[in-house]
Amino acid sequence: MTVSITPSKHPSSAVLLDYASATLGFAHRLVVETHVLHCQGCAETISFLKGVGNEFTANLPPVTPPADLFERSIASFNAAEAVRPPFQMGEAPAEMPRIVDRMVLPSTLKDLQPSRLRWLTPGIRHSTLWRDDFSTLHFIRVNAGVKLPAHSHRGLELTCVLRGAFRDNDGLYSVGDVAEEDEDYGEAALRREHDHLVRAEPQESCMCILATTGRLHFSNWMIRLVQFTLPF
Repeated sequence: MTVSITPSKHPSSAVLLDYASATLGFAHRLVVETHVLHCQGCAETISFLKGVGNEFTANLPPVTPPADLFERSIASFNAAEAVRPPFQMGEAPAEMPRIVDRMVLPSTLKDLQPSRLRWLTPGIRHSTLWRDDFSTLHFIRVNAGVKLPAHSHRGLELTCVLRGAFRDNDGLYSVGDVAEEDEDYGEAALRREHDHLVRAEPQESCMCILATTGRLHFSNWMIRLVQFTLPF
């Protein structure tokens, strides 16, 4: 029997607008797309926003591109390929599902190259799904009833629950729900740090993907001690 999942917590309008206009970072886009697998409402909102954007651009006056635009684009692409970060899309056959901690990742993440699942603290395991110069996509498993160590960071943090549930400062989050830290994100948010407290519900382990901008900063001395060995 298929269980219908209807998320109760969604990305903010600002995040959906940036997704629709293709200005949201790649790691954060994957969190939104994973949420949309469960949320018809957000899928329709994104479709509407894209339609508005297409109608707006269709009415703009035509612009003649520079004569060397194609050559510059190819050069930029080649330069990016030369320094490509280790976790990129398209490095595995699309039909191969990705499995982390015995869990098949959603179809939105199937092309990623997860790092090895690592111990973070007692009851918590972590894997990096994607990393570039701007953001990181994490996979985190928190055992039932365990609290994620207090942490802070700069910029936008988006979390989507894959299995189980957790509570944070704003309430309960179940499968498909998105927790968004700093809805007024942007340049101001990049200059502001905030704390985020998370505890898995006692019934079962909670597995999530988490998109962050920049590095996480933990208050736990043990994690700070070993963080130099971790990719976040």
